Amino acid sequence: MKMRGGKKFGECFFDGRIGRSGGYRGEQWRDKQRASVGHSSNGGRLDWRASLFFVFVDRLGRKVSKGALWDAFGEYGKVMDVFISYSVRGNRIRNTTFAFVRYQHRSEMLKAIEKGNLRRIDGWVIRVKEPLYGWGAR
Repeated sequence: MKMRGGKKFGECFFDGRIGRSGGYRGEQWRDKQRASVGHSSNGGRLDWRASLFFVFVDRLGRKVSKGALWDAFGEYGKVMDVFISYSVRGNRIRNTTFAFVRYQHRSEMLKAIEKGNLRRIDGWVIRVKEPLYGWGAR
């Protein structure tokens, strides 16, 4: 890199942070991410998703809709949120995807795991279990 005024060209120094636009690098960025997980930017209150109970739903057909999952899992309790992943999953079967269904109470989550496992949705036999990683893992 070219040197300009004793600094490498393209690097700036702002408030002790090094980067092209004053952003975080390396450990500083990771520390900031760890501190913000589960918290919103308004006053440090907990993010609403951190207090919910998650169910991991696997082997869903790629054409499944949020509405179909909402209706199917609404039988076990009040569904607060549904997230469907549409990304490609490596070497696994490419016709399937996975989702997370969020409940407000643990009893609803346990009921969904017990009664929703091996259920058929849109012609696919699904697997329902408690998540192993992330916010939903407790």
